[in-house]
Amino acid sequence: HPTPPVFATSAYLLDADTGATLYAYNPFMHLPILSTTKLMTAVIAAEEGNPDQQITITDAMDHDIGQLSADSSLFGVKKGETYTLRDLLYGLLLMSGNDAAVVIADSLNGNIPAFVAKMNQRASQLGLYDTHYTNPHGLLETGHFSSAHDLAILARYSMSIQLIHTITGTQIYHLPAGNYPDRTIINDNQFLWWYPGVDGGKPGWDAGANFVQVISCTRNHHHLIGVVIHTNNWWTDMRDLMNWGFDSFAWISPYDVDF
Repeated sequence: HPTPPVFATSAYLLDADTGATLYAYNPFMHLPILSTTKLMTAVIAAEEGNPDQQITITDAMDHDIGQLSADSSLFGVKKGETYTLRDLLYGLLLMSGNDAAVVIADSLNGNIPAFVAKMNQRASQLGLYDTHYTNPHGLLETGHFSSAHDLAILARYSMSIQLIHTITGTQIYHLPAGNYPDRTIINDNQFLWWYPGVDGGKPGWDAGANFVQVISCTRNHHHLIGVVIHTNNWWTDMRDLMNWGFDSFAWISPYDVDF
């Protein structure tokens, strides 16, 4: 039952129930991981913050948001507005809001460098030895990288946190007006909308040729984590990996058949 070929530079398929590696292609290669970085940002937020805590956008946060590149994906926070940490996590993980990442970092650890230090410390604790962060959102920077193996381990861990699993598996989230406009947030993880069993994950894209996909999928009580990095066809790669991983087959040796 041959493993499927992939277009990706690196790919990994993990059995989240047992921790077994099902598929690995260039699993430890250091590569930019783009917005899948936000899974670690969410882990720190979930472990150290209170989902119901109120966070007001300060001058310092507004200044840091202003340093983001002009084409950044944004949740759309404005100075003076107040959100719960839970709302910011929806903006972070569904809309891939780089501004939400900045606000979470500044509010929980006082500034971005301190938060990034915590991200790297947590990565080391989780055994992500081919990972190094320089920011909480994943915009391209020298020294910011991970690997397919590490992303799969991070995804397995983050999906064990119910808050993150629930948020990343939500297709549509309605945020009623507060001291900000009413809005409806759509999950930009396209795989969630069409592949059977997808219940979480995070995509990343640099608006160019680099696509990254981290997918959590459960079918018939079997939980798989798939990762593809730098592919020009993440839909085909992930579909083929998941189809292969969920396939049920028994290996019969030709030796046993012949003798």
